[in-house]
Amino acid sequence: MKTRLLLAFAISLATLPGFADEYRTFTSSTGVEIRARFVKAEDGKVDIIREDGQPFTFPLSALSEKDQTWVKQAAAAQASGYITKASPNDNLAPSVLNELIGVPIFEDSVLWESSADTVAKRLKLRPESETKNQSSFRAYPGEEARMFGVRPYSIALYATDEKPVSLSLVFANKGDLFGAKGSAEEHFDKDAPPAKAKQLLKEAMDKDVEQVTALLKEKLG
Repeated sequence: MKTRLLLAFAISLATLPGFADEYRTFTSSTGVEIRARFVKAEDGKVDIIREDGQPFTFPLSALSEKDQTWVKQAAAAQASGYITKASPNDNLAPSVLNELIGVPIFEDSVLWESSADTVAKRLKLRPESETKNQSSFRAYPGEEARMFGVRPYSIALYATDEKPVSLSLVFANKGDLFGAKGSAEEHFDKDAPPAKAKQLLKEAMDKDVEQVTALLKEKLG
């Protein structure tokens, strides 16, 4: 099995507001709007607090489909411990995020509500596999490619019901680190002793982590 460094970025969280502090407009399935702050969602019910301090509890199904999706994402992020208060980065423009990442992942529309085919085309990913409900797309960028300031050896997009659900970026990778020398056994550098290869891989992993961390701290705090 390849030794690799996987940096999992919860990209959907970059598009969500600070749940605990920020008020937003919720729309019901009948079109009624209410300005309120999200509190929690569990057992099919949603708790919010209106701007005047009045709390409300109602079924998740009472919201529009778009807001149902938002609430599910908010509840998942809340349960994971991500984004518990408002941040200056909550409303970054898609162009700013794309420049930071190095590829046009975001547009004005919500990433997870976009067509997987459309997102794959933006990222120049080719179809990899497809079943009745799931599909995947993948690309192996060249040496000049950069994402978060470092070279990605592979980019994979996974989708369910034609909607993106996750993005995998592989950076330091044992199979590619010592140079692409062809396929199968020729792909690996046989001249590097195991101990040396292990050390080179660790140094590459550490370097990627340092560069990605430094870039995110500089741009996002």
